[in-house]
Amino acid sequence: FFFKHKTANAIRLSLVGSEMCIRDRVYSTLQFLERCVSACEVLADELGPETYTHPLHEHINECIVASEQLSGAMVRESRFSIQYAEVCIAACANLADECVHAEAVTALRCAELCGDAIDMIRDDFAIASSN
Repeated sequence: FFFKHKTANAIRLSLVGSEMCIRDRVYSTLQFLERCVSACEVLADELGPETYTHPLHEHINECIVASEQLSGAMVRESRFSIQYAEVCIAACANLADECVHAEAVTALRCAELCGDAIDMIRDDFAIASSN
């Protein structure tokens, strides 16, 4: 009986440890997503009042929405997280591609942070690169 109890404790501790690693990884991805969203918002601010008519507006909005949806899904541990991840990767990639051609000072930083978020999401969800 004592041996089984000790084994159960060892298993419990190892599960807590692995759960902690998963939580740490999720937290890191959430931080990357937050940086991406913040960069999008800074870019929108730089574009000023014409943001709504600027060609980047749709891409900025899609990236922010997709990042926030993925963040929520990850926090909820949704079974649909992989689908949110795929949408987020596409939205961030589209914005990053468009930012490279933008004249805004913060556009390249936004593209860089979107690229970092894409790499982190791909690592987390083992999504193959389609580009």
